[in-house]
Amino acid sequence: MSTYELYRAADPFASEFQHIVSPMLGRIGLSESRTLGALRDTLLPEPISGETGIPDMMKPRGRRMTGTLLTDADQKEALSRVYVKALAARAGYSTSVPEPDRDSVDLRIQAGGPRRPALDLQLKATTDLARRSDGVLRFRLPIKNYRDLRDETQTPRLLVVLELPREVSRWMTMTTEQLVLRRRAYWLSLQRDHKEILDQTTVTVRIPGKNILDVNTMQDLMERSRAGNI
Repeated sequence: MSTYELYRAADPFASEFQHIVSPMLGRIGLSESRTLGALRDTLLPEPISGETGIPDMMKPRGRRMTGTLLTDADQKEALSRVYVKALAARAGYSTSVPEPDRDSVDLRIQAGGPRRPALDLQLKATTDLARRSDGVLRFRLPIKNYRDLRDETQTPRLLVVLELPREVSRWMTMTTEQLVLRRRAYWLSLQRDHKEILDQTTVTVRIPGKNILDVNTMQDLMERSRAGNI
């Protein structure tokens, strides 16, 4: 093994060197510490500093969103699709969107088994679903949609109306435990017992309050479609 001789500087020279270099080393260490701290705060500003926990990061900050593309009407339409697609997924059915839509059909629900039954749905969403004392719900429907839904077809056509809260902030909420879409959807068949309407741009249809669309109801409607008796 090679050996090397080291020389120790005399005390006056060593002290002078320490006096000059020590401040420089201190400034270097402080600079690195500040750089690392800034990087930390940029990447993980709140959890590392202890100001908030991970669940709080998932909560709205109370700021108004900017750069949104969808109007309230667009969001209503999108939420109605999400609602029905979630039910269909839970029921084990597939969904598809007719292109182009010429018949007021926003979404098709398809089942398996004999005859491969399906349901064609016209989707609507509203925050203003009028209720009568007898429990019947009233909804204003564009005349084109009304006429298309009245046509006799091999695949049943249904109107589905999603009722949303008036407060936009309550339409959909999310926590670490659950995703909530409010409130519920109702269905109506117009292919029977609905007369032709002339010289009107909209029609008020009456939906029985018991016609709530949930997974069990969708499965029942699909079986009725299979049997041809909706």
